[in-house]
Amino acid sequence: MNENKVSKGWRTTAIVFIILFLLTISYIAWGTSLYLKDIKLNDKCAIEVCGYSVSKGDFNGEYDAYNYDDYYGVCSCFVGNEIVKEVFMK
Repeated sequence: MNENKVSKGWRTTAIVFIILFLLTISYIAWGTSLYLKDIKLNDKCAIEVCGYSVSKGDFNGEYDAYNYDDYYGVCSCFVGNEIVKEVFMK
């Protein structure tokens, strides 16, 4: 009778750990997908909106720098310290 309770406890513990493992993997996959989406939007901001040339490693002469704000989804292109162009990305 005592053996049945012990084996039942191990099964319950195993099921709990499997569920926690699956939740952890799901959370990591979700976070990775959000990260990759932000990286894609950051690249789109630099290349398409502000004209960054990947081969030259510089802008096409129109802007000096860019900033992508992932919280608001706004891409800003700068000349000096002034914002010259802003585009809503999301």
